[in-house]
Amino acid sequence: MKIAVLGDISFNDIYNSLYESGLRPFDKVGEFLQNNEYIVGNLESLCEGLGENLSKYTRVKTKQSTLNYLKHIGVNIVELAHNHAYDTLKEGFENTISFLNNNNIRHIGAATNIEDAQKPLIIENNDSSICILNFVHKDTNPTIPNGAEVYVNIFDYQRVKKEIQEYKRKYDIVIVLLHWGGRTEGGSLPDFYQPSLAHQIIDDGADIIIGTHSHAIQPYEVYKDKYIFYGLGNFCFSRIGYKTPNKNAKMFWMCQSLIPIISIEHKQITSIEVYQTDINKDGSVVFGQCHKHRASKLFYFIFSNRKIWNIYWFSFRHIRPIIEFIITDTMTLRQKFKKIGHKLGLTKNI
Repeated sequence: MKIAVLGDISFNDIYNSLYESGLRPFDKVGEFLQNNEYIVGNLESLCEGLGENLSKYTRVKTKQSTLNYLKHIGVNIVELAHNHAYDTLKEGFENTISFLNNNNIRHIGAATNIEDAQKPLIIENNDSSICILNFVHKDTNPTIPNGAEVYVNIFDYQRVKKEIQEYKRKYDIVIVLLHWGGRTEGGSLPDFYQPSLAHQIIDDGADIIIGTHSHAIQPYEVYKDKYIFYGLGNFCFSRIGYKTPNKNAKMFWMCQSLIPIISIEHKQITSIEVYQTDINKDGSVVFGQCHKHRASKLFYFIFSNRKIWNIYWFSFRHIRPIIEFIITDTMTLRQKFKKIGHKLGLTKNI
């Protein structure tokens, strides 16, 4: 049995236009993934509804018809325990669930009642039994108001520990899918708490941890012969949240991700292959085998001491944005000078 796990999937904005135009940007990656019995994806863009969750700043949504791209990819399980589950309110959530149910796509991590939101997803065959758990950490700001009638499976370590130990007694393999790391969204490293927490979860009995929400590829490590993926990155995501978009910038936001493919035989994980994907300018996804994002000595050095990590954190939160602003602003100024030069006849091309 093979299970492929994809990063953040959002068919927002430009993907609606691509679908309406009859374009199929995922055919190549879908062909590559077709030999996997299960393809899991973190579906962040839910269907449109009558309104949106205005208490949340960054919201994503898609048209119900555009969700057909899930079938082009081959996704048959989606994660819903994330911070966008209530972006389009209860109606949008129910429209999404209706599409998934009608297309035999299983879902986990959110529901219109707390009991179903907390249920694991079980896969059984003659050879092995797998339990999949999906949680969202509060640091990603799910922002679901009381009385919303949409529930996500909020991460609570004591409950998670108890569930892992319980399900490990019943099933051969426990896979933990965790939406976490809100403070380091877009960063190349996870938050300081994540490695130690991940190690605890492995010690509790989990066989693999796969994280999302980072929107950028973060390192993965092997701890006690078990894999921990801190952030897979964006499988597909149209650009959002830019107040002054630069026309030179890419149309797609954070354009890389990892795809771990888990091989399971005789009640154990026998191998894990890791592939990298990139989003082309036309929205299509391409891939190639990649192992370069495995945790390095630098990774362990940074996480060996809180003060060292704080230096990384300061540069990530304060220095990097200044550098990016300078680069972006310089590109904008260049375009303005080229336009002025063109009008004055000093340049031929813009």
